[in-house]
Amino acid sequence: MLALILSFSVTVHNDWFVQESDEGEFSLYVPHKLNKYSKKTLSEVGELTLISYQSDKADAYQNHYSLSYIDYPEDVFEMDDSLRISLAETTIEGLPGETIYEELIKGRDYNTLLCRKKLEEQNLYSKSKVFVIANRVYIMIVYAPNDRAINDGIDLFLNSFKLL
Repeated sequence: MLALILSFSVTVHNDWFVQESDEGEFSLYVPHKLNKYSKKTLSEVGELTLISYQSDKADAYQNHYSLSYIDYPEDVFEMDDSLRISLAETTIEGLPGETIYEELIKGRDYNTLLCRKKLEEQNLYSKSKVFVIANRVYIMIVYAPNDRAINDGIDLFLNSFKLL
C-alpha cells in the first residue's frame, strides 16, 4: 500500500515544470502551462491592470492554480512593511470564502500572508499566499475539492515562486 502511495506521488509530480512569466520577472513550478489573462479595473488610485496566470484544467489532484498581480503606481503612496501587510490583509479579505485560518509569515525579503478558505457552495477549499514586493501585489491561489483539500500539489505550487 505504501509503495502505491509513493508511486502516485512521484507520478503526479513527474510532469511538473518551471514556467516563467512572459516578461521573465518570476517563475513558478506548475503541473501544466498557466495561461495569461489581463483585466483593467478602476480603483481609488486610477486604472490598474490585473495580470493573471491561471490553469484552464485541473491536475491529478483536481487542483486549479493561479497567480495574479497588480502594480500600484509608485507615486501614489510610499510603501513600507506595515502598508504592504495591510494591503495583503485587504486582498485576503476580498477573496471569496469563509476564512479557516490566516497566518503572517515574516520573510527575509518580503512578508507573506498565508490563508485557507472554505467555499461552501462550490464544494472547494482554497489556500492562498499574498505578498507585496515593491509596489506589486502578488496573489497565489490553489483551489481544491473538499475531499482533496490537503495534497502535495498545493504547497508545491505555493512554495515555488521565485523572482528572476
